Amino acid sequence: MKNCWSRARRLSAGERPRPKMTRQVLLFAVVVALVLVPNMAPTGAQSGPAGKDQPPSAPVEEIAPADDPAPADNVKVLSGSEAQSQDAEAISTASGEPVAETAEQLAFQQRVLDIIGSLPQEILSESYAGAVFMFPESRATLYFKGAVPEEAQARRDAANIANLDLVGGQKYSLDELSRRQNVVHDAFVELGFTQLVSQFDVVSQVITTEVALHPGRPDLRGQALRDAFRASAREKGVEIEPDLLRIIERPAREPLTILEHSWGGAGLLVNGVFNCTSAFTVRRASDGVEGTLTASHCQGLNQMDENDGAGGVTLTFSAPFASEHIGTFGDIEWHTTSHDDYPEFWSTATSRRPVQGRIANSQISQNAFVCHFGRSSGYSCGNVSSVSTNSTFEWAGCGGCTVTARDMVAVVNANSAGGDSGGPWFNSYTAWGIHHGRRSNGERLFSKIQNAEIAFGVGVELT
Repeated sequence: MKNCWSRARRLSAGERPRPKMTRQVLLFAVVVALVLVPNMAPTGAQSGPAGKDQPPSAPVEEIAPADDPAPADNVKVLSGSEAQSQDAEAISTASGEPVAETAEQLAFQQRVLDIIGSLPQEILSESYAGAVFMFPESRATLYFKGAVPEEAQARRDAANIANLDLVGGQKYSLDELSRRQNVVHDAFVELGFTQLVSQFDVVSQVITTEVALHPGRPDLRGQALRDAFRASAREKGVEIEPDLLRIIERPAREPLTILEHSWGGAGLLVNGVFNCTSAFTVRRASDGVEGTLTASHCQGLNQMDENDGAGGVTLTFSAPFASEHIGTFGDIEWHTTSHDDYPEFWSTATSRRPVQGRIANSQISQNAFVCHFGRSSGYSCGNVSSVSTNSTFEWAGCGGCTVTARDMVAVVNANSAGGDSGGPWFNSYTAWGIHHGRRSNGERLFSKIQNAEIAFGVGVELT
């Protein structure tokens, strides 16, 4: 399949080379990858409503032939320092901190994330309890269940990172806390609630569930709700400590998650109508087929735009549906295309970046900086407020059925709008995730990029 949308220098159809063999592809063995994801099999996980995992019934007519000579688009492809400066300037504008200090904060963040990524899998699975950044002072804390592992201490000392603290004494590891969150969330779903969002705080390990009250169950309010919930969790073999649980009750039927695919996105279309934004180029491990990621709640996508550096559209081509998932791994979907796909992504409407890495689930840390681009709202940056958010909502894509997208990341201070769903979340050249939507409290949500790799058996393509 082909897609010239991210090609900075264009060649004629006869001259165009195949994608370079030197491209690195992050394809992890399923057995290894599954260990890295804490909540593999929660109750009620969906892989999309029945009947949607099918290609379009009829081929989509292309506005331009697949082998068209693509003209040079003169789009700026950012260098390393340019991309880092772009992020620093955006974060500086939002925070009010000087650009130079923000650039130092981003460099500090990357060094800490590298330490987390280097920890042995045994520590990540059994002991590691998450990380929190504290800006603007450029300080970070890595938390551990029980005592701090000697290996973690040794790696911190070898890296000689000032202001990086290692703290033990947490009751649960990050994996255990994620599993407990799923039990909490599922207990509410089983009680009949259709609008709820759950997440936890890495430091306090308190699980917070915000729930729209059930209109048909006036008895499930206040303490009665808490008692019924704890009984439901207990039936699953999990005792939830009252001091590690917070429940926020909202009016019945109040939407707690707003999906952002209603209009405006100029990247992915439904029969010529703009709908959503594409994320990152991936390649399937089993057969080498390339494609692009987006959000599953974007319904009926079958075309993709080749955008130009002025925000316009050069051509539109077919992008057949490949697979989708709403459930354990978040809200994700991928499509093949009829054009060459390259390991670059739009970071603004006028510039692209090469993809040079993807973040592991374990590296996503509370209060870390991360940026987003969507075809409606454009480019903005914010801070991670939750490393694991579950969202249950009624979805029109399956006739109003209740679905739960799990293990997503929540971000504060970033912008998004209708049409941004499916767009890329990133830091510098590193892929972080796929945009989902926004919460009623203003947080933005995205699905983790490593979860998409695991769900579809694909790897993010790198330069």
